[in-house]
Amino acid sequence: MLLSLLGAAALATALITLLYGARSEVAEGSLDPAVEHYTHGHARGYADIDRWAFRGMSEPSLTGRLQQAGYGCERSRPQEVTCTRSERWPLQRTLTVRARFDTMGEPRLRAADAQSTLDGDGFVARQLARGLRGAGWMEPQTLAVRGFEIASIDLLSRMVADALRGGGWYTACSDTGSVLACAEQARTRRASGFAPVPPQPFRVGEVKDVVRALERLRLDAVPRRGPDHKPADALLVRVKDAEQWMDFIGSDLAGHELAVSVSLAVEGGAASKVVVRLDHETRELAVKGLPRTANVGVPMFLLPEAAAQQEYRFATWFELPNPQRPWSLEHIKKHLPEVDPAFQPRLVKHSLAALAAPEPADAALGLHPALLLVEHRGETLRAAGSRDWLPEPAGLQLVAQDYAQDAVTRAAWALALCDPALGTIGLDPACWQRVLVADGGVVDLLRHEVDALQALYAGLEPGHPLHRRLDHWRLVLALR
Repeated sequence: MLLSLLGAAALATALITLLYGARSEVAEGSLDPAVEHYTHGHARGYADIDRWAFRGMSEPSLTGRLQQAGYGCERSRPQEVTCTRSERWPLQRTLTVRARFDTMGEPRLRAADAQSTLDGDGFVARQLARGLRGAGWMEPQTLAVRGFEIASIDLLSRMVADALRGGGWYTACSDTGSVLACAEQARTRRASGFAPVPPQPFRVGEVKDVVRALERLRLDAVPRRGPDHKPADALLVRVKDAEQWMDFIGSDLAGHELAVSVSLAVEGGAASKVVVRLDHETRELAVKGLPRTANVGVPMFLLPEAAAQQEYRFATWFELPNPQRPWSLEHIKKHLPEVDPAFQPRLVKHSLAALAAPEPADAALGLHPALLLVEHRGETLRAAGSRDWLPEPAGLQLVAQDYAQDAVTRAAWALALCDPALGTIGLDPACWQRVLVADGGVVDLLRHEVDALQALYAGLEPGHPLHRRLDHWRLVLALR
């Protein structure tokens, strides 16, 4: 009798091979067609959930796909949704999928399992079900959904590099676009998966593009930004060894812990390297990020705030001081003192470089008095609050080192530092003495300019403003 029953089970199994084996409950598809390359061998059944589910999937996306496959879904607990479907062929049974979601913000999938329960408990039905499942013609009795499992550091590196590079799936065929328009790319990605990481540094977009790409991979920036009074484009960064990093974390349904850290340069906040971590294994990717630029095409600068006791702090954006954009001067004057001291000199160097070059054409030909350049640059530095950028010894040392061949810029820095307002009122004699004693090049420049202009102004009436201007510089030189 038992042999007859088993024979009948085998015959039934053979009869339904074409019916069930060729059947697909829902169209295959996923977050990215490349993902299907890694999940195509997963168990079928339960609407093929183990082939398309992924950690971070939204609740509407998951329940929508199950409902398309005939499941009815309801919330069984605050963080859990249960979806069921009745099947009659080849055996009457109930399929149940339980999905659990994170509740921070929009519900995102964090775990799922499935179970197939026979409606009857007869011996024949159990034996038949065992045979069908063993042959792969009926869904497994239980299934711990692992979906797209990131099981190696190489796979994580490929996935991150693919997301960061331009021309990938998301830029060519966005998640709201038609897959039909990108059918060839979709077929290639399903067949080959993610491309290998390029051996040489590869180009990525601006920091906002990097953040968007990693968020599309369902990686969350840490820490989460809460209510604050910082600018909308400020970033939370981790500072280590004079580098600033943005950190992202995530996981997959199999329990692997994922992390991506992006090093951001001061100049333009451009990504300079990316470190990926899978559980306890890490790998570094070399990248060339685009710098963020101001409206005038000049790179902006990303600088972290001073916060020695905090692992993460805000980094905000600065423009170089530009007399044509007065707000840039006021912004530096107000906020540069708040910047981490280790990062301040880097913006100071770029600010001085922006002011020092290029010179006007008439100055390059010797037709523009150098003293006027000193005064104009000094006035711009003063308006940008340069007295508060760096302590006096550090500032003088930096300028002397970086502008050893540029006495005009050194004199302009001294003017901004030692003359709170151009003129004899407020002049700091001790400050000028320290500058003039230490820098003979500045002395020679000022003396040559005063002598030349003195002869030029000789015909002007007494009390003329230009005479008062020369009187100021004579007083400065007399302090040596």
